[in-house]
Amino acid sequence: MIRGRELAAWLRPDTSQLRQDLIRRAMCDIGICETPPGSNRSGRIDEYLRASGLAESEIVAGRGYWCAAAMGAWCREVGAWVADRCYSCDEWLVQARRQGRVRPVGVNPAMGDLILYGAGNDAVHCGVVIRTVWYPASRLILSVEGNTSVGGSTVSRNGIAVAMKSVDENRVLCYVNPEG
Repeated sequence: MIRGRELAAWLRPDTSQLRQDLIRRAMCDIGICETPPGSNRSGRIDEYLRASGLAESEIVAGRGYWCAAAMGAWCREVGAWVADRCYSCDEWLVQARRQGRVRPVGVNPAMGDLILYGAGNDAVHCGVVIRTVWYPASRLILSVEGNTSVGGSTVSRNGIAVAMKSVDENRVLCYVNPEG
């Protein structure tokens, strides 16, 4: 509870408990930043990369898709499906496809879906869909992503923080079911 209000109080009651937990968990990390900016590191980021299985030498060198590692940590903490070697966006894609978890972009994402950005077989970024709102003339999809820019870039390999942002579906590769 935050000052008498529940985090993500807008979640629909028909959203599964696992997905609700995943959304709330991801939202708790909003504001984590690289220290120093551009280093691809911080105490929490390094912790997520270690837990994902990335070699210590790669962590120290600042080489790791910490968006993927953060998503792995969030999933692990709530009991959702986690890709092996979850320090790689490409591994998330390969394993999700292999297990039949992938939903194409043309399908409306569900709250709590994992979102992979990129093209073809190259996943370059990821996050968690936390809200979807359909208007007659448009769709709004919000996601929480690690290693993302806070300046509005839709896909960034050079992010510095965990942030919430609106999704540009032109850059979405697929959605992934985290359940089961």
